[in-house]
Amino acid sequence: MYRERLTSDELDVLLTPSQVSSPPSAPAESSPRESDTHIDEALADLHARFADDLSTLLSELARNEVVVKLREIVRGTYAQFVFGQTVPTCCAVVLAVPIETEFFLAIRPSILFPLLDRALGCDLPEPAQQRPLTEIESSLSTLLVEQMLGKSREAWQHVLPLGLRVARLEFNTRQMRAMSGSEPVCLVRYDVRCGRDQGWIELCIPWKPTQRLRERLAANR
Repeated sequence: MYRERLTSDELDVLLTPSQVSSPPSAPAESSPRESDTHIDEALADLHARFADDLSTLLSELARNEVVVKLREIVRGTYAQFVFGQTVPTCCAVVLAVPIETEFFLAIRPSILFPLLDRALGCDLPEPAQQRPLTEIESSLSTLLVEQMLGKSREAWQHVLPLGLRVARLEFNTRQMRAMSGSEPVCLVRYDVRCGRDQGWIELCIPWKPTQRLRERLAANR
């Protein structure tokens, strides 16, 4: 059975301020880098276009209008991501090459189950349930994420050709030990609506290993 309450240790990790909750700042004697603004703008543009592509993709798969909107891009910590997910959830661990790092794509059950139901041809999907995925649902979710990663590869193609593959699915992010809880990450959140059903998709991208990728994105903007 999944537990909803956090232990005191988990609360300490979540509530303790990160040592690095924003991108590395310039030395005190220097003015803020103008390139930081360019990077933020370039990221917003790319992820907004990616949201539009997801709207088209998910609408085709669900055979119903699905609207995906970029909600926000924030800098936080790995602990904020893992403890911010429901239990259970559906979180894909994605391996990215050639940058040789992992990032995480979490889909809220409140929107995942309706998408799967519609993809299977259910005209009247059941209300979203807070439960682990079945074996069949896990396989379908992997296929769904792989389709989404295809759109992500297209979005980054002009910056750096990326190889993206699903390493595995996790259903309790609080048990994931991929990195330190205080590790800085970029969190990209998308609101998703399919009929009366709503939820969101969240990307968690390690900050340090992807710094050069963001800089290349801004330079190619």
